[in-house]
Amino acid sequence: MLVIAILIAATIIIFDQISNIWLSSDQLTLWQSTILWLGMMSLVVSFTCLMLCVDSLDTIFNRFSNDLAQNILTDYFYSYTINPRYAATASMYLAMILLLAYHSEILATLAIGIVFCIGYHFWFPNIPIEISSIKEKKKRLKPWCVILIIGFPVLVRIVTYITYA
Repeated sequence: MLVIAILIAATIIIFDQISNIWLSSDQLTLWQSTILWLGMMSLVVSFTCLMLCVDSLDTIFNRFSNDLAQNILTDYFYSYTINPRYAATASMYLAMILLLAYHSEILATLAIGIVFCIGYHFWFPNIPIEISSIKEKKKRLKPWCVILIIGFPVLVRIVTYITYA
């Protein structure tokens, strides 16, 4: 519950940052307006999913008439909140990256590379390799991650430079 409350607060902070950009007197280009609108829609999805999770997880702390009902309902509400939590997290990542893209394309592409390289191992673990790596306790950064983290921002900056030139 505490983590979801922190994520809701982070969503509101990012929402406030985007609204402050809109309320400033700066003239926005079509690209900047599109990025901000997509970020705002992503934050609305994130906030809605997080509120659904809070409501369902709050039910877990209730006491029910017997232990069987308690176990069934706790499992049901915990399972119910898994997909909204992942959707909220992904939407928040997208909003943060879009806010970074408003300020700097290089920072945004660097963030995308970091999210993919680090998040890939958390979201899609290879179970046999993970079991064997528990014994070894060696975690190495894959070479394709290094290429993605360094090469992708450079490629985006080159394309941006050519586009605006």
